[in-house]
Amino acid sequence: MSLQSFTQASPPACVVREVQEIIAGRVDARQIRQFLQAQAPIQLREALSKMPGSDSVQFRLLRTRLKPGRKLVAFFELVTGAQRPCPIAVTWADESPVKVLVSPEDPAFPQLMRLNDADYVTGLVDSMGRRMSGGRLSVTPLRYRPGQRHVLRIDGPDLPGGLFAKIYRDGTGASAIATARSFQYALTAWGGPARTARPYGYAASDRVALWSGNGGEALSGVIANSPEHSRTAGAALRVLHDGHRAAPEAGPDRGTTDVAKEGQSTARAVEHIEALRPTTGRRLAQLLHGVVGRLAERPGESGHALHGDFKCDNILAGEDGLSILDFDRSTIGDPALDLGKFCADLRWWAAQADSPPDELIDAFAEGYGSCPTTRWERAGQFDLLFQLRAAGRRVTLHDEGWAERVDARVEAAAALASRQK
Repeated sequence: MSLQSFTQASPPACVVREVQEIIAGRVDARQIRQFLQAQAPIQLREALSKMPGSDSVQFRLLRTRLKPGRKLVAFFELVTGAQRPCPIAVTWADESPVKVLVSPEDPAFPQLMRLNDADYVTGLVDSMGRRMSGGRLSVTPLRYRPGQRHVLRIDGPDLPGGLFAKIYRDGTGASAIATARSFQYALTAWGGPARTARPYGYAASDRVALWSGNGGEALSGVIANSPEHSRTAGAALRVLHDGHRAAPEAGPDRGTTDVAKEGQSTARAVEHIEALRPTTGRRLAQLLHGVVGRLAERPGESGHALHGDFKCDNILAGEDGLSILDFDRSTIGDPALDLGKFCADLRWWAAQADSPPDELIDAFAEGYGSCPTTRWERAGQFDLLFQLRAAGRRVTLHDEGWAERVDARVEAAAALASRQK
């Protein structure tokens, strides 16, 4: 399957009006789901009509993002019986033609095209001089987010567990590898059952970081019944926080955490809730305003090495312990941010398993160990902030029961806020 070009399609007037209503926030989640399941595949087949066999393909909806007043974005997999699924990104923006990007096309990442070419990738990996037998490699897209991020899996001889390639628009990948190596030094000195992902190499010309497959299972899939993993995660995080020599260089903020920036990021993540679910959206906005205000009033710590995105999806659980991934957001700042994010994440996965989070959070705190009381007080506020963000980012808009699930997450956050008073 190959369609490596940017395509556009002009929808009928009735579809344009429907899209305008969706973008304006004048419909509910049920109507958006109906549009994506019924009308969107018709438009996709028209847009991809020049592709052989386009009449028989199926489209699997993966992710939806609504930016009220601006655009609706949906990510699909194009599925046929004979070939592997092909990722597609579709954008509707008011009266503009629908825009369709098919992997590996992305104007913001021109290197993505060659990094999906098996021959090119084979040469790139071989140039790093770590394979013995040679042989052609295969490339599979794992995450396709045009304009934002891309992840590929590379498999072949002498690559047990494969390689994972993360592609960037700047030098973040090189910094992530350097940070992982520094953090691994601290974890090795600690000697506990945790390590960082193993860097394989970095290609500056392609701005791609290669990581060795670590094996194991995402912690998000097992954490609900694994307080011991939660305890180990807490202990490992403490090592990172205390390893000042492992910290990345401080930026202009001199090692502080920008609370206002975190609040703004959360507000952007939940703006569709206020449009589609006004009462819940207003309550969410009030909670967010309160938590940002409380964090601003309470001085935070600074100068600590942070993971920056410490959550269960970025940790693998294996027979020999935990493997910590994804150092793209590592920085210097307030350790309460990492603590709060992981607590919010534990609450999320416990809720998916319909189990209470208390034992997991207690085990995490126990593993982390004693620290200033104010650190955990601020962590409680970040916990609340990231719970609110999860209502916007992690509750899938096109799923049935979206409204009820969003209401439940906001109610849970409100209950936590009441207990913190």
